[in-house]
Amino acid sequence: MSKHTILIFSQAMELGGVERSLLGLLDSIDYDRYDVDLFLMRHSGELMPYLNPKARLLPEIPQYASLAVPMASLLRSGQIGVLCGRLKGKLAHQNALRDKKADSLGERCAHGVVEALGMLFVLFANAHLQDGSFLRR
Repeated sequence: MSKHTILIFSQAMELGGVERSLLGLLDSIDYDRYDVDLFLMRHSGELMPYLNPKARLLPEIPQYASLAVPMASLLRSGQIGVLCGRLKGKLAHQNALRDKKADSLGERCAHGVVEALGMLFVLFANAHLQDGSFLRR
């Protein structure tokens, strides 16, 4: 029987409700039926030692880790490409709000989340499909 693979994405393992819920989720998965890939933007936080060792922790990619830091830090560290990508996403989101494509607070939040996830997916896919590492097991 072939196992299905689950990809879980989160920022880091700091002390928080989402992180504690993630630990519970990882401990409740049937690893005989599923392979679990865990992608954390940053490999940091007090809860890192408690990750289930059956989940495969994907390598940290510095460009993704920089999505969770202030933009001024990106400028100081010379990550200009990532800074430009974040600014482009921010401007696109502001333009969508200005064009009244999103009328309610919920729609504005959803639009921003979808836009950010789309940008992350493109970055992730480009980085891993170019060298084939995403497809190798």
